[in-house]
Amino acid sequence: MSSPPAASTSSPESPFSLWRIAVPAFAPSLLFGLGEGAILPIVPLTARDLGASVPMAALVIAMIGIGSLINNIPASMITMRWGERWAIVAAGVWSGLGMLLCVLTSHLGLFATGCFMVGMSQAVYNLARQSYMTEAVPIIYRARALSTLGGMMRVGTFIGPFAAPGVVHAFGISAAFGVGIAGVLCASVIAARL
Repeated sequence: MSSPPAASTSSPESPFSLWRIAVPAFAPSLLFGLGEGAILPIVPLTARDLGASVPMAALVIAMIGIGSLINNIPASMITMRWGERWAIVAAGVWSGLGMLLCVLTSHLGLFATGCFMVGMSQAVYNLARQSYMTEAVPIIYRARALSTLGGMMRVGTFIGPFAAPGVVHAFGISAAFGVGIAGVLCASVIAARL
């Protein structure tokens, strides 16, 4: 009777699973989207409180998109220079500073500058997250991972306006920016541990 073959000492490589990287890969996007979503309904209201006309309030909220558009090329340079992880962390901190400026100022121009900073950080964050995913995920799973990443950001942006009203009711309209700051800074903390 022959003895059974000896067990192989080298363990086979475990297959890749998106669940293994779910928290470090997708949670920051959810939180970053939540943070931005929490302030979006509040920006035009605050601009109006600061004396903006309706068209001017619309321009102030457009500053988020304009900041993102203008910062797309610098975002790639920031990500190349400091790497994905630190670009993500910096984007969250910069967004938090922009929101803090929105809370602390009573000047419409500075408020618009804070919104512009939020848009700038959005460009850096999105580029760095996508760059990280292309490196962390094997090519056969990449399309699924990137679409899930975009979906998590949108889910966060959808949840954000529902997360802020309770805080706004209790502490006033500017408290929505506190929710936003908490969201983007939590995203930075998780990203720092990638």
